[in-house]
Amino acid sequence: MKYKIEPKVEIKINGETYSYKLFESLKLLDEINSQRAVAKRLNISHSVLNRRIKNAEKRLGFDLVKISGSRTYLTEKSKNLVNIYEKYNSRVVETDKLIIAGGHIITNFLESISNEIPFEVDIYSSDDNSAYKLAKKRFG
Repeated sequence: MKYKIEPKVEIKINGETYSYKLFESLKLLDEINSQRAVAKRLNISHSVLNRRIKNAEKRLGFDLVKISGSRTYLTEKSKNLVNIYEKYNSRVVETDKLIIAGGHIITNFLESISNEIPFEVDIYSSDDNSAYKLAKKRFG
């Protein structure tokens, strides 16, 4: 039996752990700018969403959102946190393919034997510096 695994990232800031739920809420809030609409999309009450944000603001010591009329916007510090979350969250995406990046010689060899490997393989061929940057971006 094959399991569908969807890892979620928690982030520790100054010794406090913040759940993926906070960051995903903030990410949606940045797109929609409405706490009520975000709460509805997350299938939680508006008060739960508001409490999630207020508790995080209290622990962090700064505002995550600013409210203007009926619209809610992320502060710059909040946007930076969401970007950090996205950076780390993108690294834990489950894939069924083996991804290989390397120079021309090794990738040509791997392409020639890829039919013998029991995995789906994506092979990216480039110069050594670009291969290193790609690997660092994905895993570093």
